[in-house]
Order: sequence, then C-alpha cells, then structure tokens
Amino acid sequence: MRRTKKITYLFFALGAFQMANAQKISMYFPEFAGKTYDFVLFQGQNTPVQKGTIPPDGRFVLEVPKEYAPYQGMSRWLITNSAEGGGLDMVIDKKDFSVDCLVKKPSNNDIVYKGNTQNKMLDSLYTTQTKILDKFSVMSQAMRVYPKTDKNYGIYKEEYDKQVSSYDDFRECLLNLNTYASKVLVISNFTTGVGVSSLKVDEAKKAKDVGAFITNDMDWQALYTSGHWGTIIGSWVDIESMMPVDENLFLQNFKKIGDKLKNPAMYTSFVDRVTHSLTAQGKDDLIEKIAPAVLASQKITEYKGDLSVYKNTVPGSQAPDLMITDSNGSIKTLKSSEFADQGYENTMLVFYQWGCGHCESVLNSILDKYSVIEKKKIKIIAISGDTDMEIFKNSSGKFKWKDSYCDLKGTSGPNFKNYSVSGTPTIFLLDKKGVILTRKADASFVLNK
Repeated sequence: MRRTKKITYLFFALGAFQMANAQKISMYFPEFAGKTYDFVLFQGQNTPVQKGTIPPDGRFVLEVPKEYAPYQGMSRWLITNSAEGGGLDMVIDKKDFSVDCLVKKPSNNDIVYKGNTQNKMLDSLYTTQTKILDKFSVMSQAMRVYPKTDKNYGIYKEEYDKQVSSYDDFRECLLNLNTYASKVLVISNFTTGVGVSSLKVDEAKKAKDVGAFITNDMDWQALYTSGHWGTIIGSWVDIESMMPVDENLFLQNFKKIGDKLKNPAMYTSFVDRVTHSLTAQGKDDLIEKIAPAVLASQKITEYKGDLSVYKNTVPGSQAPDLMITDSNGSIKTLKSSEFADQGYENTMLVFYQWGCGHCESVLNSILDKYSVIEKKKIKIIAISGDTDMEIFKNSSGKFKWKDSYCDLKGTSGPNFKNYSVSGTPTIFLLDKKGVILTRKADASFVLNK
C-alpha cells in the first residue's frame, strides 16, 4: 500500500459571528513574539487574507474576512521569518475560538483550543486510521516474506484479516459521520493513496472507486476549502482518462459534477482545473466534448487563461488571426480568413516547441506524409514556442513548407495565448474561411484520413 510519512498537523476550529461580520481567532503564542506570519484560507486555491507580526505579549487575532464568513474549512497560519518555519494547519468550523501555546516547540498536546471540537476529532480519526493501516502493512509484508508453511503464518493471516475488518468498520464510520473533520480526512486519503476502498482491493479497483466517489459522493464545498481542490480534480481527470475511452461518459460525469456546483466561482475553478489537466494530457477531444456544456452553464463570466479555449478556439468558431514577427522585429497580422490561399482548401496550424519529444515525433510524421497532405490541398503553418533563434532556424530548416513562424516569446507569446495553447504539440484544422474544424494533440486525424 502506498503510504506517506505522517506530518504532524495541528488543527483548530473557528466559528462564525454573523454573516456580515468577520470571524476571529484569538491567538496566544508568547514564545513566538516577533515572528511574522501569513494567514491563508482555501477557496479552491490558496487565498492569503492577513499578514502580521506577533506582538511582545504574544497575543494577536486572526480574522476571516466577512466576505468568507461564516467560513468552514481549512486554513493555514504560517511563520514566515524563521529558518525553522512552523505554523498550524487549522480546521475552521463557523465559530470564534482561541488557541494557546506556551512552548517554543509544541506538539499536539501543547496546543490548547477553546471552543473547538473538530480538531480533536480529526486528530483522533487520523490516529485510529494510522494504527489500523500500520498493522495491516506489517502483516501484509509478513505474509509476502514468509511461506504459508511457516508456523506463524496463520497468526499473520488472522491479524491481517482482523485489520481488514477493522478498517472496513472504520471506513463506514468515517463516511457516515458527516462532520468537516471526517470529510477532510476522506479527502486527504485520496492524496496519500488510501482512497475509499476496502484494503483488499487491487489498485485498478481502488482508482475506479475513487473516481466514482468523486463523481457521485464528494462534498464539493468541503473539497473547495480543503486545500486539495486542484489535486483531487487533477486525479479525477487522470482516473477518467485511464478508463476505456468513452467521451459520452466523461461528458456525463462532468455535467453531473457541474450541476452540483451552484456557486459560479466554484464552477469556474472546477472547469479551469479540468481544462488545465486535459490540456496537459493532450485530451483536446474531451475539451471539445465538454465545451457546449461549459458555455451553456452561463456560470463563467470571464474566459481567461486555460478557459479562453471555450471562447477563442472551439470548433465552429473563427480562428484568431496570427501575429507574425518578421526579421526586423516588425509585427504584421495574418488574417485567418486568408490562411488557405493559393488554391488550398484547408489549413493545418501546428503549435510546437523543439525539444519536446512528442512534438518532434508529430512533425516527423507530417514530413513523412507531406506529399499526401499537399494532395489534400491542406496548407501547413507552423508556430514555434522556441525562445532561441538558432534552435528555431535549425528545426524549421528541415520543414518542407514555407510558413513557419517564431516570435521568441515561447509559449507565452500572443499566438499561443490567442489560440489557448498551453501544451505542445497542438494541431488545428481550419476550413477555407478560417473556421476551426477540430483541435487535437497530434496529426493522425489528418494523416490517416
């Protein structure tokens, strides 16, 4: 079983004033006087809300801004001017409370919470789970090392079965508790490989169970404030991508999750993380599949960054014009409606970066089939993400087509941004008028036709 070394997290719960007021945490850390700190909440991503210096008497107040109140979720108080670091990862549970610590190097027992129950619960749940998993790991190892004929094998097997049963009981209890502490431990278990399955299932079944839980049973508000938002969404995309390809099922599960996210900010962040992961994996076909659902949701008010793909380069839209930098540094505009000139019927735009193994493989396959592409009356325009002119000249000098461009701005140049390309290679096929027909991570859709 995949395990990670336990990191001691110290958690605390915080409560709410009323909706209009900030939530407050009264801190007393006299041994940390003079230390500077950051206070961070989790709203999909890290959201810094306060900086400060601990005064000489060690008493100070952390505040959850009123726009987040009443806040329930994880937070992080982080010491920033110490080589040793330090701080607390804390559960906030809608109530004001206080935290006292009178020693320089505190353990869990040295942190005193008043008005808090969630932190003790989380620590207790984590400790119980760790004991079961540790015993299970030891017995699993013993059963692998010793043959069944060993006189103690039966003892190992009995204890192994006992821990499997204990974990099943614990897991059922954990999933039914319905507290933030239990929810955040379930979420954390995804990041450590524990998952939500019985201990006896194989890795494939474990991954399938995780994917199903995220789709059907995840508490998305708890995940949004857990500090694991992007990691869990990325894992969900990975799991869905590992399954036998079924674009309709991916769309169905994507929409099922999206329908649960009523908060526009949460929905926007979810789509952003999904799109980022799909782009990184070259799954442009799945981006194309979910695009109508994303646009129909009307929950996203600003399509920028990875989200710009849904406005700029979805199939059926007019391709953006290209900004071409000549040898003198002057910039001219090449209109997409004029790409397919001189008798061409289509245009294939190839975004690449030299040194990217997959890019070079795709470019070589295009070179091998160049005569076939020409016969199909498809014009090739290559846009390089290189930042070194010599590298660009050496690579583009091998091409059989004349239209290859590079502005030396890498993948942050205007053409990459306008076409929402964050990963290479990315291939677009356009019709004669410059309308996007499809977007893929390779050229097989053209070469194999």
